Amino acid sequence: MNERELAEVIKMPDILDGIRLDRRWWELEGSGSFSCKSFCSFLLNNGMAEGFLPFSLIWKAKSPPKVLVWLVALGKVNTSDLVQRRRLYMYLSQHWCVLCKMSVENVDHLFLHCPFSLSLWWTLLREVKTVWVIPKGCFDLLCSHFVISGRGKGASTLWGCLVQSVFWNIWLEHNRRIFDEYEGAGVGELWDRVKFWAALWASVTSDFEDYSSSTILRDMAAAVM
Repeated sequence: MNERELAEVIKMPDILDGIRLDRRWWELEGSGSFSCKSFCSFLLNNGMAEGFLPFSLIWKAKSPPKVLVWLVALGKVNTSDLVQRRRLYMYLSQHWCVLCKMSVENVDHLFLHCPFSLSLWWTLLREVKTVWVIPKGCFDLLCSHFVISGRGKGASTLWGCLVQSVFWNIWLEHNRRIFDEYEGAGVGELWDRVKFWAALWASVTSDFEDYSSSTILRDMAAAVM
């Protein structure tokens, strides 16, 4: 190797500095690494690289019923209209919401527009001192940004638990009335169950390590101030 070639070798690191070597790059993630979440969001948004908007409220919530709420957002819960489409040989009355007995049972009606369920949502919104315009469906509800009373992560954590508890208790009430010949609870009783489960789930998180579930249940507003 002569002096000229040696000089070129010495300069090589400087030449290569800043040059991006070829490698696989997943454009739907900032890190460039493939993830199932980004691919699922891509498919759900009809081939557009946008995030799945309800993702944070569903999967970052500190409560167990994430899968149920995820299925609600996708419209995949086994309400009677969906069961009828899957079981064409069966006859199910699609004009029979087991909660209100007045309308078609589908995901948006059962969990949001049913007068029984809607009363539960209004009770929740009064509890956190906020207002809303009734969304078109559950997907829009989960995409909505609510300004709630309280401060810091504690308020956000409790809000996520309350929202998921509403969905969870509506579904439990729906199934009990169908399969257990249960006459049904009133909105007030079901709201007490919503608060109980939300307080229990929140109490085991680091945001409420100084609060017991009974303390949160007794005064939710004070717990997040």
